[in-house]
Amino acid sequence: WRSMGIATSYDTLKVAMDAETRICVITMNRPASLNALNTQMMEDLRACFSAFYVEDNAAACLVLTGEGTRGFCTGADLKE
Repeated sequence: WRSMGIATSYDTLKVAMDAETRICVITMNRPASLNALNTQMMEDLRACFSAFYVEDNAAACLVLTGEGTRGFCTGADLKE
């Protein structure tokens, strides 16, 4: 799926896809800030989702989750 233009490396995201089931797990990776959305994460999410929009047969299912145990995403990063 990398050949389809879908990146596997982002500054604030972890992206993993099971080739057999075509289930892709996108993990927001800023656990120290409870995965608060800063500018970089929003750019990474836009780039990631745009790639799947363009290549709509790349994945059958996208799962968005957050790294860490304290919270999924606290919203906008007010400290930025």
